[in-house]
Amino acid sequence: MSSIQDKQLMLLGLLSSQDMHGYQLGQLLSHASNPIKVGKANAYKLLGNMERENLIESYTTQEGTRPARTNYRITATGQAKLNELLRRNLSGGDIPELPSGIGLNFLHLLPKAEVAALLLQKIERLAAHRASLEYDDDTRAAHPGTDLMIKVLDLELRHCRELISLNKERIK
Repeated sequence: MSSIQDKQLMLLGLLSSQDMHGYQLGQLLSHASNPIKVGKANAYKLLGNMERENLIESYTTQEGTRPARTNYRITATGQAKLNELLRRNLSGGDIPELPSGIGLNFLHLLPKAEVAALLLQKIERLAAHRASLEYDDDTRAAHPGTDLMIKVLDLELRHCRELISLNKERIK
């Protein structure tokens, strides 16, 4: 599970490239390529907290007859915090957890035919998510975090297929 610092890193990193309004941030945060998920309500709560900590500031803009929008920009304090969080994350951060691996440790508790069917369902979901992350080599090179996610998904897909093969051998 991602920490508040991970979510702050994500938000500050996005705001470091340009000022954004809440809807823009929401679109980027909900994209399949994000390594962590930050819901809309959680993002606004974090933005409020970060503004109180002077990491970001907000301002309002209005275009024509459209409703006013609250925009956010990173402050100098926020840039320093971004650098601190980025250094901590890149130097090791948290050891990743893999909750989807828990069930794999207990496959023996279910009938083998059911295990195979469940693993096929898992493969379908993983493959669909993997397909949503298909990018050209240049895009993958520019986004190493997304590239890592693709490689982890590929590994998990391969592992599930291997487990199904092993399971079929044991049924015979």
